[in-house]
Amino acid sequence: NLLSLRSKKNEVEIRVVIHKLTLPHLNDVYDFVFGDFFQPYSKKSISGIERLIFIFMEMEGRAGDNIKEVGITHTQAKPYLEELFSKIKNAPFEIRLYHFPLCALSPKLWSFIWRTLPEREITFLPQCQTCSFQKHCLGIHKDYLKYIGDKEFQPIKEQIKIKETNNFYHPIAKAI
Repeated sequence: NLLSLRSKKNEVEIRVVIHKLTLPHLNDVYDFVFGDFFQPYSKKSISGIERLIFIFMEMEGRAGDNIKEVGITHTQAKPYLEELFSKIKNAPFEIRLYHFPLCALSPKLWSFIWRTLPEREITFLPQCQTCSFQKHCLGIHKDYLKYIGDKEFQPIKEQIKIKETNNFYHPIAKAI
């Protein structure tokens, strides 16, 4: 129970897997966390929630078996994330995005993207070699390519200014 964890002043991280069934409800999840947990108890977090993490589904195991029911593409997720982040100005907790290649989202969301997949589970396509941001990118999950394909991935050619973090797992602080 999240409330009991929070009441004991534990660090609480909420992870939401993004798939076909959860995608339309991302705003509701944020509103729930922001509204129901927005009560100060510590200096670390206004709400008692340290992090809200949205994770693009990994298409392995049961997810792969049920791809028609739960599978989505990065292209399908993008407008929902754009809408969600357009309303978030100063969240009282950290928000992260896991399992997204940079070319799948607009630069304004890059500062939320973290690299969390092991190297053995990801790959870079031949066209990624010409991307201006390959060294900052997670890459693409191998099972995503198996179930969905590679048509939506295009190298970023624009010269977008970024502020780096010097953290391998969270390489971009901000796209300027």
